[in-house]
Amino acid sequence: MTLSQSLQSFSSYAFRGCTGLTSVTIPRSVTSIGNGVFSGCTGLKSVSLSSSLTSVGSEAFEGCTGLTGLTFPASVTSIGYRALAGCTGLTSVALPAKLTSIPNSMFSDCSALKTVTIPGTVTLIDNFAFWKCTGLTKVTIPDTVTSIGCYAFHQCSNLTSVTLPGSLKTMDEGAFYNCSGLTSLKVPDAVTTIERNTFYGCSGLKNMTLPSSLTSVGAYAFQNCTGLTRLTIPDAVSSVGYCAFRNCTGLKSIVLPKSLTSVDAFAFAFLSSLDTVQYTGTKSQWESFREGVDRTNDVLLNVSNLVLNFNPNAAVSVAIKSNPNKLLYTVGESFSPVGMKLNVTTMGGAVKEITSGYTYTPVGKMNTEGQQQITVTYGGKQVSLYVGVNPKGKTVSSVAIKKMPTKNTYNAGEVFQSAGMVLKVTYADNTTAELSSGYTCTPSGKLSTAGQQKIVVTYADKSTGFYVTVG
Repeated sequence: MTLSQSLQSFSSYAFRGCTGLTSVTIPRSVTSIGNGVFSGCTGLKSVSLSSSLTSVGSEAFEGCTGLTGLTFPASVTSIGYRALAGCTGLTSVALPAKLTSIPNSMFSDCSALKTVTIPGTVTLIDNFAFWKCTGLTKVTIPDTVTSIGCYAFHQCSNLTSVTLPGSLKTMDEGAFYNCSGLTSLKVPDAVTTIERNTFYGCSGLKNMTLPSSLTSVGAYAFQNCTGLTRLTIPDAVSSVGYCAFRNCTGLKSIVLPKSLTSVDAFAFAFLSSLDTVQYTGTKSQWESFREGVDRTNDVLLNVSNLVLNFNPNAAVSVAIKSNPNKLLYTVGESFSPVGMKLNVTTMGGAVKEITSGYTYTPVGKMNTEGQQQITVTYGGKQVSLYVGVNPKGKTVSSVAIKKMPTKNTYNAGEVFQSAGMVLKVTYADNTTAELSSGYTCTPSGKLSTAGQQKIVVTYADKSTGFYVTVG
């Protein structure tokens, strides 16, 4: 439909429910589109907006399910609430450069929308702006944004990447509720409060940094964030709300500040993996804090076998940074740790390299052919590696891949993972053994070459190889 060049305005809801309308061209004479003008036009597939347009009313294109793309001209400075809500076919949109806010529920239920670029003039992402945009995978929020409204990204379950700007001061209730695809997040320094439900159900969240300026964590703020393994609550926090970290089943360690004076019921309940708590105050301060908290409904303060530590250098986890020089032995030889390096993560958050001061088992002769597990212990934390043990008097004649690794497709920059791989070793006397470790793989670092990347597997002095795909 092409409208008259003399047309200056539309009556509100002028074409509402015109399901047979498939295209429309707005003439240059029109500077504004009123409320609900094209709402419910489910057959509308093409819209051309004039370069003189300055404002688009509320619900203007709500429910236009056939619309797949829309470009707002640069002249537009104002868009009303729910302008594109329920446009389930919309995959892309170009927002105008002068827009100052993403209005209330603008993209609510736009389930096919995958990416959106927010202009650098926007200061507010309003309530429910991207509610249930389940197809959204990436959002870059510009440095001009200072506020994100209630449930703005509610249930954007495929959203894996969000960069929060340093300008951000407030995130209202439920801002990222059930964004289960998020894996990493840094909350900007200007944010002082994590409101209720802000990150509820972000089950994929593994890495999270809270700002030093934070003073409180609201009810349910991180409930069901099952991917979190380590939590540091900043020193300025005084209160943690009801069920704030409830059912964070992956949490193994928590750092609690001495500033904490109020913990509501179930704030740390059902943390089935938790084994260590670091408290930044003294032991007497901890006891005083415990007396002031209702422990009846809080597992964190009730677990009798929980390790409570007042030393920020205590080990939280241990990982093998570099394998020992020798990974292949003959029956009767003893394990040698020479060349081995450990990465130790402390309660204070530091990662330090360790080359001594650990223990390992077994310490005597290794008499079991095939693979031998070596358990390394430092600061009460353990990690394992495996070495190969050949029978006496036997030499390796060949090696072959018996079972491929579980992971065979990588993104550029990822490190190769041998987990799941089984190597078949054939000796000179035609006997065989199957090993899932004790071999070396090259390259051992990041895979940076796109396409097919060869992995060479070496055991004793024999090698074999296979290819993985690097995107």
